[in-house]
Amino acid sequence: MLAEGLHFVGHAQLRGACSIAGTVEGNLSQAPGAQVSVVVTATGRVQGDITAQKISVMGHTDGILDSGQGEVSLHDTASVRGLVRYGRIQVNGADLNATLERVSAPSRAL
Repeated sequence: MLAEGLHFVGHAQLRGACSIAGTVEGNLSQAPGAQVSVVVTATGRVQGDITAQKISVMGHTDGILDSGQGEVSLHDTASVRGLVRYGRIQVNGADLNATLERVSAPSRAL
């Protein structure tokens, strides 16, 4: 967890759930083989890319949100800029100025 008032500059590789209430300048990505969730709280700001199985935004992001075939939730207090890649998405009144790109599941051979 990055608490409100804290400022982190750099890149982090995540192995577990992450909650951002402060400011991040850099990328947050899940470690190879891990499936993590990232929550950007109402006071949280991320300037950089977030790669995680589940991404929930209530604060501000500027960059790529990439859940692959996972889930992205953008809440009414969210301000999102950049690119959003998702398998499933939920948008609840967010301030959204982004390109949306749906990632479909790989087709299965019969």
